[in-house]
Amino acid sequence: MPVRRPSPWQRKVLRHRRLILAALAFVITATTLCMIRPMSAPKTLAVVATHDLTAGTVVSASDIALAPIDGDALPRDAITATTPIIHHALLAPMFSGDVIRQRDVLDSKLIHRIGSGSVAIPVHVATSAAALVQRGDHVDVLAGNPNAASSDQNSASTVATDVVVLIPSVTTSSSSMLGASVGASGADVVVIARPQQAAAIAAASVQTTLLLALRGADG
Repeated sequence: MPVRRPSPWQRKVLRHRRLILAALAFVITATTLCMIRPMSAPKTLAVVATHDLTAGTVVSASDIALAPIDGDALPRDAITATTPIIHHALLAPMFSGDVIRQRDVLDSKLIHRIGSGSVAIPVHVATSAAALVQRGDHVDVLAGNPNAASSDQNSASTVATDVVVLIPSVTTSSSSMLGASVGASGADVVVIARPQQAAAIAAASVQTTLLLALRGADG
């Protein structure tokens, strides 16, 4: 039988078969990758820290910015606007790029959730004492007597018992928060207390040095 000669278009296909096969392989590979690669979640603008921030920092406009965050990585209580948290204090340290959540910022609602009728008040203590406590610790506030002898059992008296640490150490150089500030000789630990306790703390703080005693688990 006579051999049929390939048609012109068949000859073109045979001549460029390697290129055609490579193109088909590329299309198949790209299609497969699209099918197995999960679609990226939509991004949402959220408030992030522009640099490292310590707990107690009073937020300024330069401390925060809006940044697009993947929906899968966005916390449910992420803050999505900068204005509401300006001049509010942070309750936890933040690293540069961290998403700031509602639980990280002090507001009046948080104080009410901690206890009905409770108030926040700073207790000025030595910097070393402030470094020993963390948010949520239960402490007693003591008034020390610098003129008492070291052997005197009455050298310290209890001002308030079982108050809760809200901010371990307030750090802000430009403004004060709840009357708190940081000085060269100590730091302010903000605690949640009942009004009577707050009044006792305020009265004692102008007369003597205040100390913190960490309570055990059984309080």
